[in-house]
Amino acid sequence: MNASQKAWKKANPEKRRAGKARARERKRIGKQYLFHFCDICAHGFMRANTGIKFCSPECREKGNKRPRGKTAPCRYCGFQMRVYSNPTPAHRSCANKFFSEAHGTETCYSRGCRCDECREANSAAQRAFTKRYFEETGKHYRLNYLRRYKRDWIPRNDRLAIYERDNWTCQLCMMPVDPELDPRTDRMGATLDHIFPKSRGGSADWSNLQLAHRACNSTKNDKVQQAA
Repeated sequence: MNASQKAWKKANPEKRRAGKARARERKRIGKQYLFHFCDICAHGFMRANTGIKFCSPECREKGNKRPRGKTAPCRYCGFQMRVYSNPTPAHRSCANKFFSEAHGTETCYSRGCRCDECREANSAAQRAFTKRYFEETGKHYRLNYLRRYKRDWIPRNDRLAIYERDNWTCQLCMMPVDPELDPRTDRMGATLDHIFPKSRGGSADWSNLQLAHRACNSTKNDKVQQAA
């Protein structure tokens, strides 16, 4: 008996006495036998344990060999396996082996592959989903996330229009911005800067937005600076 058990017994004397009383009562009554029908031969017998389902070793052997539930072939290797809810089941090892070889699919990307083919397939699937969502609801799917976190989203067409308005020139350092650079990976890529910062109550109107390098935008931080 460890220290925690001793502490529990010392802190719960009433529960300890109740448990001893139940044990004495079970010892006095003994085993309670219940009537049950065998699952194989339907023969009635008395059992002391509710987990006993068979009346004899022969029935137990037959019961252990019978198929449990519905079975169906694996869609990759063809061997029989138990079916729960999926009508076309598959072993996990078979599925992992299949998707490790079948690159260029959204499912392979979700399983951890980050090759160029799987990245492109996942991006295409996301674009198709957002397009289908917009056709069905008339709303952009991204707005659900932005409303939850109270963020403003500038559509891509509006971003390009603001970039063209500023003639692809950074309004903070007045240097040209290369349209081919990706702002997610390149510090000199094009980003939108709020002239009056959002943290101070600035809006997302076009009059409060300007083109800036990602590096210049990060350096400015939340300072107020008039547009050039």
